[in-house]
Amino acid sequence: MPKKTSVSRKPRAPRPDFKSLFESAPGLYLVLAPDLTIVAASDAYLNATMTRREAILGRGVFDVFPDNPHDTEATGVANLRSSLERVLETKRTDAMAVQKYDIRRPDSAGGGFEERYWSPVNSPVFDESGGLAYIIHRVEDVTEFVRLKRQGAEQHEATEALRSRAGQMEAEVYRRAQEIQEVNAKLRGLHDELERRVQQRTDELRKSEEQLRQAQKMESIGRLAGGVAHDFNNLLSVILTYSEVLGKGLPPTDPRGADLREIRKAGERAASLTRQLLAFSRQQVLEPRIINLNEVIPGIDQMLRRLIGEDIDVATILAEGLGSVRADPGQLEQVLMN
Repeated sequence: MPKKTSVSRKPRAPRPDFKSLFESAPGLYLVLAPDLTIVAASDAYLNATMTRREAILGRGVFDVFPDNPHDTEATGVANLRSSLERVLETKRTDAMAVQKYDIRRPDSAGGGFEERYWSPVNSPVFDESGGLAYIIHRVEDVTEFVRLKRQGAEQHEATEALRSRAGQMEAEVYRRAQEIQEVNAKLRGLHDELERRVQQRTDELRKSEEQLRQAQKMESIGRLAGGVAHDFNNLLSVILTYSEVLGKGLPPTDPRGADLREIRKAGERAASLTRQLLAFSRQQVLEPRIINLNEVIPGIDQMLRRLIGEDIDVATILAEGLGSVRADPGQLEQVLMN
């Protein structure tokens, strides 16, 4: 019988414990939520800041690390807050200048604050949807470097004056850097406010210009309509007057009397149109009254037939039992003519 062969399988590697890896990393790391509460910290960071993990997790970063109350020129909190807000707004890494940010000593170490200098970098961390999930606050403690520079200046007496001047220049550069940060923050705020106000004024101006154009257009149309209506009304007065004079001079049996009556009816309807134009131009008020539509329509039927010509047949169908309406007769006749 053939021999059975056995296949050896390599043991599966254990899944790495990323939490332990992060906490034991040699760098000084602090992880912040978007609301700037502390969610994680490396052991190296805890040692450098003399804090305990259980005492800082879940608390706001500025509650755990306030400014030194005895340093009236302390700017650590303000500068760090500005940098973190820039990361939240731009979603980009923000590297800060060297900061003097004193650390509070625990009671077991005598309390008070210890002078410290840091070189911070704040970097965004995004979730799967591209939203900002965390901010990694990474720092390097450069306190010893600053102190060594001070000691080196004191050890060389021959160059004391020069080193003193260099120290003054360094302090001046540091102070100017802080001032520049403050000015930049104010300028950004003023720039945003200026853009907002300019956009608001632009929108208001555009709206006002559109309203002005509409008002001017309606005013021009109203003046034109009023002028035409007045001139047309004068002509109608002549037509109505002469048709009345001619009608009085004809005997009742004269067939021309019917034509004169139609002329007068047309003149009266035209006069109704002028009233509409004057109403549109706000020079005459409409006179609505209770009317029956079945009485208005036949009055204009004959004029419609003459206007449209013989090649078009006009049929008027009136509804029985139609109720009355409150309207201006001239307006209704104008609707039918249109």
